[in-house]
Amino acid sequence: MSVKKQHEIVQLTKVIKTQCNDIHLLIDFGAGLGYLSETLCSINKSWRILGLEADVFRVMGARKRLRQQISEMSERVTYVQQFIEPNAGNAIKYHISRSGLTGLTKWAIIGLHACADLSVTSIKLFFEMAEVKRLVIMPCCYHKLSQTSNGHFLNFPLSTTLKSAVTEADTNVLSYFNRPFLRLACQETSARWRHCSEEEHVAHGEQMFWRAVADAIIDDETEVIATIPKSQRPNNDWSEIKSFSTFRQMYKVRSKRADAEFLVADMWNNEHRDKFKKVVEKYAEVGPKLAEALTCLQTTIQKLCENIVLYDRVCYMNEYAETQTNLKIMVKYHKILDEKLSPRCFALIAEKF
Repeated sequence: MSVKKQHEIVQLTKVIKTQCNDIHLLIDFGAGLGYLSETLCSINKSWRILGLEADVFRVMGARKRLRQQISEMSERVTYVQQFIEPNAGNAIKYHISRSGLTGLTKWAIIGLHACADLSVTSIKLFFEMAEVKRLVIMPCCYHKLSQTSNGHFLNFPLSTTLKSAVTEADTNVLSYFNRPFLRLACQETSARWRHCSEEEHVAHGEQMFWRAVADAIIDDETEVIATIPKSQRPNNDWSEIKSFSTFRQMYKVRSKRADAEFLVADMWNNEHRDKFKKVVEKYAEVGPKLAEALTCLQTTIQKLCENIVLYDRVCYMNEYAETQTNLKIMVKYHKILDEKLSPRCFALIAEKF
């Protein structure tokens, strides 16, 4: 496990321990291989934990780890495959019943990687499911939020407060709330960028440039996956990678289709090669340096963009509680991580009274 992930798990565990001490059942959204669930299970033996994960292979991996490494927790931790959507409340209750977890009356939704729409789905299920008394999640990947056919996001803006501000503005503010805006909101923080050494800036510029090249030469139906660890990539001499044959060893391209399970090397074709040559020739002298300069610019506005997204969700929750339910809630964002270690710094914490 990386230092970054260790830090995220340790710090989020502390918050959950404080906020959910009286909770009987923790429902881990996006449980992955189970690292967070198992850490929580080890610090509070009264908790039962249901880990929900959409990827069946991760579910299998989590179950295997549980059997082989910490079998004594098997009776208190259960992993099931479940794609979490706003209407998944009944499915979650089914898994709870099937796992023998009935009779536990106080639940909490938790999540270390509440990516994209999953954060908003967690909020909606927090309100929908009466048994859920706490919500402790770490949102990320705002740029992956789903869009409608007209290009607007399904879950941003959420609050009447922000929607009204957008409507009353003299300019078309909504046009600025696009995918690049949301991508800026989840960029690395300025703290991480400022503390890089000269060598690290050079390496990061190269990494960002080549990834930008990869994204520039593919179409909307495909995506690029890095296949070589950072430590093994050409470093400080980017002339080593100027050939397309070397480039395609670093990145593979695959279909975005949900059933595309394998990387397909031969999806790189002559059209990609021709585009690659044009981009490299155009930025031959300034590519990595330009990429790092743009990263600097991004870090200066990252917090502003993220704050808009996060505050919109807080306003939405307070509005919903006041107008749609008889609930009294407490909701806040709390910075729990070291910015130098992880860009995923904030936890959304909510409680029903």
